[in-house]
Order: sequence, then structure tokens, then C-alpha cells
Amino acid sequence: MPDRKFFDTNLWIYLFLNSKNPQDIKRKERVKLLLTGHTDIVVSTQVLNELANVLIKKYKLKADAVKEHLEHMLDIVEVDTLTENNTFTALSLLNKYNLSFYDAVIVSSALQADCSVVFSEDLQSNQDIEGKLKIVNPFAS
Repeated sequence: MPDRKFFDTNLWIYLFLNSKNPQDIKRKERVKLLLTGHTDIVVSTQVLNELANVLIKKYKLKADAVKEHLEHMLDIVEVDTLTENNTFTALSLLNKYNLSFYDAVIVSSALQADCSVVFSEDLQSNQDIEGKLKIVNPFAS
């Protein structure tokens, strides 16, 4: 079985920003390193939508630029499409693991895609989900 890794939205935001902030630059380099270190990378349609929304609303990128970023992503990742099963699984997970609904959908997608790790700075690092999935904050010391 492949060693699949799920990359949450926040990693892609760092990757696609042209920030001058030293911490953002350091995080961007960390994401690049993670991407080169893993070949079986998964995102969900939720990640694509969240990324597009943040890049447009918060960072004021034009739709064409966002489209280019997403197309670049699609060259290197597999996209797990959300289904009603993700919603019901997320509802089962949210109280059990103290997750927000949308974080539970991310975790549900990673489980559905048979990932072993979710890289995210938004979730509780080192948390074990269902004995199948580990949450890792790639920016934690």
C-alpha cells in the first residue's frame, strides 16, 4: 500500500504566497521540502475550494492567477472528491476527536483516501485518528 500524505489548505497558502515575512518564507521552504519528499500526495475538493477562496478574498489574487495555482497543484496531487460519506464520517469524528466540522471533513477525506498522515498546522499535532491516520504539524519544532 502506498504511503499517502494529505496536505491541508494552509500548506498550499504558504506555497503560493509571495510574502516577504521571514516566517512565511521559512514555511514556504518547509512545504517545498515536504512536496519533494513525498510522491503520493492527496488533497480534497474542499482544499481546492478553501485555497481558491483565501487567495481571492484575503490575498486579492485574480481568478486567473488562482486557476494557475490550482492547475499546478493538479499536476502533483490526487484530488479526493467529497461525497455524502465524508459528511457522515465527519459527523462521527468531530466529537470523538474534538474537531470542528470542516476539520473533520478534512480528516474524513484523508481516511477515505487511505492516507497515513495529514499535514496541517490547524489540527492537533501527533493526534492519532482511528489508529490509521496521524496529524502532523510540519512547522512544529
